[in-house]
Amino acid sequence: MSFQPIIRFLLATTLLTGSAAASAAMATYDFTGFVGVTQGSSVPLGTAVSGSFTLDYDAAIPGQGSGTFGSPTTLWSVASNGVPSNLVFSETVDIGGTTYSTSPLSAFQNQSNIVASPNEFVASSQLAQNAQSSFLLAFSVTSQDPAYLSNGLLDLPNISSDPMSGTYSTTSNGGAQNLTVWAITSLTPAPVPIPAAAWLLMSGLGGLGALTKGLKIGRAWLR
Repeated sequence: MSFQPIIRFLLATTLLTGSAAASAAMATYDFTGFVGVTQGSSVPLGTAVSGSFTLDYDAAIPGQGSGTFGSPTTLWSVASNGVPSNLVFSETVDIGGTTYSTSPLSAFQNQSNIVASPNEFVASSQLAQNAQSSFLLAFSVTSQDPAYLSNGLLDLPNISSDPMSGTYSTTSNGGAQNLTVWAITSLTPAPVPIPAAAWLLMSGLGGLGALTKGLKIGRAWLR
């Protein structure tokens, strides 16, 4: 019995599974940069910044956006405001050894928005601990051409030389604000983890390969 057709089928299934996962309306990007502007913050200018953020259009709540999604010629937006299960924009950033993150979400109020136009793309999330205190994380890029593809994900080759920045700010007692803005010097897609199912399939391929080899040896010995 030949196991080659089975092996080919399982391999094709693995590849298709990975392709489907990569084409979903969600992507994570890694970035590095340095602090360029501060207000009410003790972070020194030039401080190294690194982190990652995720655009998740599957988290958008119907009715909270506007315009034609992915349009390269008009303004459009999506949002997940209130107390959603996921945010359209989530981020974790390290600023000089201190980490800030949109996880966990606030049980009080979250405002997560992606607003795009032909020349600008802004993604932000503001999490409120209560009616008086909140913090915001944001990413923005200004481009001569649309910074995004028709699925809303970033067109990295097109914006590689365009000005990109990130923001962390806090608001307390309804007014006092600390602001840190960093210039982004590199932005790359984060490695896509291989799904557990794919690992199982590859383990199965290895087992079938070993079994095939064993059967061949057994036939040779019987002869």
